[in-house]
Amino acid sequence: MDIEIEIESGGLACDRRTIDPDGRLTVTDCVISAAQCNPYLGHEIPGYDVLGLNPDRVYDLYRDAEALKAAVPLFNGIPLLADHALVSAADPKQHLVVGSVSACRWDNGRVLGTVSVWVEDAIKGIEQNIRKDLSAGYRYEPRMTPGTSPNGERYDGRMVSIEPQHVALVNIGRVAGAAVGDSALDQRAELTRLIPHYGRLP
Repeated sequence: MDIEIEIESGGLACDRRTIDPDGRLTVTDCVISAAQCNPYLGHEIPGYDVLGLNPDRVYDLYRDAEALKAAVPLFNGIPLLADHALVSAADPKQHLVVGSVSACRWDNGRVLGTVSVWVEDAIKGIEQNIRKDLSAGYRYEPRMTPGTSPNGERYDGRMVSIEPQHVALVNIGRVAGAAVGDSALDQRAELTRLIPHYGRLP
C-alpha cells in the first residue's frame, strides 16, 4: 500500500498545554484523526489508476470508523515531524523529528492522543499560529463503493486497513479538530491549493 497524507485541522486548547523545565511542550487530548468524510483528488488515492479513477476529480472518502479504531494502538510512539516525509528505521530523517505521539485512545469517532514537542522552532510555530495543525500520514486501502456514513455523509469510497506512519505539523489541515490552534478553513476551497505541497509521498 502507498503512504498517504491526511491533512488534518482543528485546535489544541491552551489549558491542555504544559511546558517542562527544559522548554518542551506537551499537549494532551489532541485530535489526531477522526472517522469522517473528506475530499481527495483522484491521484491522491492509492492505486487510483488501477481503480479507474479520474486523477483530477474530487472524491469524498470516509475514514472507516472500525478501521480507524483498530489502528489506535499503532499511533502510539510514531514521530511528530516538522513536515511530511516518509520515515523509517533505515531513513529516520532525524532533522525533521520534533516530537512524538503517545497515550492514544478512541473517543466518539476520534483518535485522541498526547503530542510532545521537543524543538524550540516547532513550539514557536505552534504558539505563533503558523504551523499548528496536525496531519497524519498513513497507509490505507481504498474501497471505492459509494455509501453513507453513520453521520449521514455521502461518500464515494471508504478507507480501510489504516496503518499510521507519522504525524506532521502543517499550516492548514483537513480533519476537523486536529490542530494546535483555534481556526479552521473551508476544506474544499483549500484543497486545490494544498495538493501541490501536501500530495502523495513517494
